[in-house]
Amino acid sequence: MIWADGSLDGAHAPDLHRTVERVLASNVPAITLDLTGVSSLDEGVIAVIAAAAMQREGRGGTIELLLPRGHRATVSTAAEARELLQRHYPQTGRTC
Repeated sequence: MIWADGSLDGAHAPDLHRTVERVLASNVPAITLDLTGVSSLDEGVIAVIAAAAMQREGRGGTIELLLPRGHRATVSTAAEARELLQRHYPQTGRTC
């Protein structure tokens, strides 16, 4: 499980990318990303998560996203991840 909280902006994207890459390299069938404590995120972070979903899609895996207010979803494509995150965090850099 990858866990994050607070406001995630472009400054956090490289760290998140490295963490996700380490988990992807372990070849686990599913990755859980706990964003329940994340108040806002920007397009750079959405791009990292979408890229991870695209990699999982190529390997037949999924990413489970735990979101604020008790929302939970499993995504298997970059488009699904991007759409879901943009819906929960509707404006870049704004709180959900």
